[in-house]
Parts: sequence; structure tokens; C-alpha cells
Amino acid sequence: MPKKILSCALLVLMSIAAFFSWHSVDRAIFAEGASDFWLPLVWLSLFAVFLSLSIVLVREKIWVWSALAVSLLLSLIFVHAFLHLGIVALAWVFVFAAGKSIGEDIESSLRIHLMKSLYRGIFLVVIAFALMISSQYYFSVRNLDSRNVAPDISSGGVTTGAINLILPRISPEFRQAKSDEITMDDFLGEIYETIIRREGEELKSKLESGANDMQKEQAERILEIELGRKLTSDERKQLESLGSAATLEIGKVSPQIKQEVLEEWKKELSKSAGFEVEGQEKVADIFVAIANAKIEKLAAPKADQEKSGVLPLIFSMIMFFTLITLGSVLSRFWIAVAAAVFWVLKKTGAVRVETETKEAEVIR
Repeated sequence: MPKKILSCALLVLMSIAAFFSWHSVDRAIFAEGASDFWLPLVWLSLFAVFLSLSIVLVREKIWVWSALAVSLLLSLIFVHAFLHLGIVALAWVFVFAAGKSIGEDIESSLRIHLMKSLYRGIFLVVIAFALMISSQYYFSVRNLDSRNVAPDISSGGVTTGAINLILPRISPEFRQAKSDEITMDDFLGEIYETIIRREGEELKSKLESGANDMQKEQAERILEIELGRKLTSDERKQLESLGSAATLEIGKVSPQIKQEVLEEWKKELSKSAGFEVEGQEKVADIFVAIANAKIEKLAAPKADQEKSGVLPLIFSMIMFFTLITLGSVLSRFWIAVAAAVFWVLKKTGAVRVETETKEAEVIR
């Protein structure tokens, strides 16, 4: 009896997690400011964990595949399209194949290694989830005009975390910085200092190795390109007077140069973001604004049409491959959680692992 209760509980929990997965995806598509996919990721992770445990622990597989069909069909509550039913069927086939692969690995193993067995089929589950979400997105937005098709990226959550990972690659000074705290003036200023330091070290190395007039002319051209203007006479004199032990400190040559360069950069950023960048804005907000402006620009050519045509398909394909990549990472977490739950069930006696002798044919 406890075994049957556990099996029923897993199947019910799987269906509940599936419903809230499709519901949260629907909200993320339509609700303004809900482009952060943390909540759908949580529900989909629970769905994957309960699905994995059901495949392993429920002996009557017909109930597993029936509950899976119900779980996937629940997405039709939010997507009213007949073709989506075909995607549901395809996703079911992928998960069914994953379950068969997991079951075969367990049966062929001398000892139960749940993480290894789940890993055999989890990628097919990831593909099934990516298909379901991409299809739900496509059929939800395909009849909208282009302005509403383009997803609106919001700052915070996943977006801010991704930007925080990028910042240290731009400059080591940003290793401890947060993109929702650092201003554009600080960000651009540090980029400028990094560029000048690198150019200075390169020029100093050339000069110390006995640079000739041609090398000095090349150095002058590099600096003019970097600054976006001609060098002043004082700056040329300082460049010419550099000896073997000289240190190039262009920031000290003319204090206003840095400010001029930063102003030019902010003008370029203003064009990309669609509004004037003053410098006190947070880095994360500017990055998000630029990304949204680029997406809106992509949608603009279709804005005068009643339907958005091929644009939803493009975004759906991008979403599909993005989810495949993200799911490949998250699947390791799903497997670990499922294995941990299995270990707890085994320790509490809800699940037993027994050793039995199997007869097998051999060729002698």
C-alpha cells in the first residue's frame, strides 16, 4: 500500500508541476515585466524531478505514460492551436524514449547508479521541454503585430547575473562590481583606462626595444585613432621625447582628453539605446535598453502588417536553442535532486533496493 501511495503521489505531483509550468510560461510571455524566467525554471525543474522519479519508481509504466500525456496536454489550456497538439505528441515520444533508455540502463546494471541511469535519457527530456515552451510561445504570439511579438528584456534576475559574468572579462577591475550598482561613467572610465594602459605598455615596449621614426609615426596614428582626433603639439613633443625608460601616460598629457572620449562614447550609446545617456545610469539598465532597442528595430519592418509573419518563428527558434543550452546545464541539477530524493526514500524504507539472481544465456 505505501508503494502505491508513493506512486500516486509522484504522478499527481508531476501533473501539478506541469500545469504550473505552462501557466508560468504563459505569464512570462504576456505579463509585462515577467520576462525573467526564474519562476518557469523552478516549476519545470520540479516537473523534471517528479517525472524522473516516476519513471524509476512507478512499476506500472502505463500509468506513467498516461500521466505524462495528461501533463503535456494541460498546455492546451493556454495554447488554443491544433498544431500544438502535434508538438505535444512529439514531446511525449521524446520523453517515452528517455524513459526506455533509463529503464534499460537500470535493468542492465549490476548495481543501482541512479544518476548514471538518469543521465542516459535526460537530454531527450530537455529537448521535449524546449519543444513545448517554444511551441507555446510561437502559437501564443503568432497573430500579434510585430511590436508585441518582440520579447521585452527586463533588468534584474537572470539578465543582471549574465551581465555580472561579462564585466570581469572586460576589465579585472569589475571582478567585484555589480552591473546594477556601477554607473556608466565609472564603467566607461574604467574601459578607457584599460585601453590606455594596454596601448601604453605596447608602445613603451616598442620604444624600449629601439623604435625608429616609422614606429613612432605608427604609435602616433594609433593614439589619434584611439582618441578620435589629431594629437596636439604638446602631445607630439612628449611622444617624441620618450626614451627607453619612458612611460606613456596619455591621461596626464591632456586632462580633458578622457572626458572628450567618454562624451563621444556616450553619444554612440545614446543612439543605440534610443535615449540620451548622461552617465549616471546603471550599466545593467543601459545594456537592457540597448538589447530591447535592437529587438524592436528587428521587428520594425513588420510593424505595419496585421500579422507578424515569420518573426515569431525566428524568435521561437532562438528560444528553442537557448533552452537546449540552458536545459543541458540545469539537467545536472535535476538529476542530483532526483537522486537525493531517491536516497531519502531508500533510507526511510519507502523504497527498497534488493539483490536478486538473474538467469542469462551465455555462449561457451
